[in-house]
Amino acid sequence: MLFRSGFGYVCGLYWIGVPPHARGRLPILPGAAVAVAMQVALRFGYGYYVARFSNGAAYSAGLAVIGLTLTALYLFAVALLTGAVVNRKLGMPDEPCATEPGAPA
Repeated sequence: MLFRSGFGYVCGLYWIGVPPHARGRLPILPGAAVAVAMQVALRFGYGYYVARFSNGAAYSAGLAVIGLTLTALYLFAVALLTGAVVNRKLGMPDEPCATEPGAPA
């Protein structure tokens, strides 16, 4: 259930983020699947790390929640951006992304 609702939210986010004139050229589903799979993997990996290896010494009591939340949000953003790059590469394989060498500035 959680995977399906997350997949739907990510598809909706990608659909809103793609300009209307490019919606026919760019796929949404492959990048959304990659993003949700990465989110699930990062969630379990980060939860395992926090439970096993983190002793809380890096944060004081009140700031621990903020630090953990910001790290989780960062990992969520990395997954979303990776899915967006997958969509871009599948939809327009010949055009370089802005971060690739030789891309127009």
